[in-house]
Amino acid sequence: MCQNVESKLKRNIPLFYIYHFLTQIRVDNVLWLLYMQSKGLSLWEIGICESVLHISSLIFEIPTGAVGDYFGRKRSLQIGAFLHIVTYTLMLFGNSFYDFIIAFFVFGFAMTFISGSDTALIYDTYKVLGIEKNFKKAIGTFMAILIIGELTSNMTGGLLSRINWNAVYIGAIVSRSLYFLLVSSFYEPPRVLSEKNRSYFRIVKNGVAQILKTKFLRWLTIFWVSISFFSSTVYFYSQTYFKSRGLSPFQVSVWFTVGSIIGIFVAKFAPKLDDLIGREKVLLLSIVTFSVPLMFYGYLPIALSILVMLVTSNVVNIVDTLMGYYVNRKIDSEHRATANSVIGMGFSLSMIIFFPLFGLLSERLSYPTAFLFVGVVSLLLLALSLKKILRYSSY
Repeated sequence: MCQNVESKLKRNIPLFYIYHFLTQIRVDNVLWLLYMQSKGLSLWEIGICESVLHISSLIFEIPTGAVGDYFGRKRSLQIGAFLHIVTYTLMLFGNSFYDFIIAFFVFGFAMTFISGSDTALIYDTYKVLGIEKNFKKAIGTFMAILIIGELTSNMTGGLLSRINWNAVYIGAIVSRSLYFLLVSSFYEPPRVLSEKNRSYFRIVKNGVAQILKTKFLRWLTIFWVSISFFSSTVYFYSQTYFKSRGLSPFQVSVWFTVGSIIGIFVAKFAPKLDDLIGREKVLLLSIVTFSVPLMFYGYLPIALSILVMLVTSNVVNIVDTLMGYYVNRKIDSEHRATANSVIGMGFSLSMIIFFPLFGLLSERLSYPTAFLFVGVVSLLLLALSLKKILRYSSY
């Protein structure tokens, strides 16, 4: 590697810290569901919009992941950033169910250009520089900074919501414009495609096979996807759940901000926890502290419900921090973006089914019943996944 390329790659590293901060400054993080309710949408309609987002992601996830591997990760990130700006413009001017359907479809499309390509560009920068061993420690810092960004976004969104909803979405458009400028400044690590990956369709095939045909990676992915979509569902519906318990939008924003503050320290501690007790015990601990409390979430006094939300959301911060390391060290560089997109596709498929189902259960039955359902199903699925991970960990 020539000195000029090395110096350009080294300049990427401080930009990655800024990237993880700015990627979360969407401003409406914990408010979008309340915004859509203010526009007259029911929980069922909001669930349908969320499903459309994930249908869009499901359709385009792997094709756009392969775009990153074949045409370049930086180019893929630029397209995704631009489509984010389009999304928030549509949200700002949306007034009907169908307006939001379009906005969520574009949002899902935008996410697929970023999913996989950002991880691939970051990991391969460390790998090309010969400091791949530093990635585990760095990813804990990245996650902590990402949470600081979420914290800033929650606070900013809460303050802007006290002006009006237009202020929230104008702020989101500004933040996504800055995001576009940032990803445009990355230098892409040099890559040489092998003979087996010289065509776009071969990259798609080999990237998918890396996850699905490797038993250990397959079950590790199932565990990661499962805890992620269960957590996301609970996280988003907790907005309306807390509102139904008497909290204002500003109070909801404050409590999610508290969760983010705790998450900063949790994410930084995650690599040390892995060193201390090992991967299998980390995953077992995450099951016990995530699924079991959720069974009682809806039946507890409001103070204890808030405590459960703070605990479960930060369990997932540990898992997300470490899974990026567990998975990427087993994936080939040539189709890293595509393989990571398979994980994103699994998440999207799960959310298409589960997000509106939770909304339906909440409206037809009750929030406590819906949360109990999440706790029981997540316990069974995560326990099965961990059993398989232990079985194939030596493969």
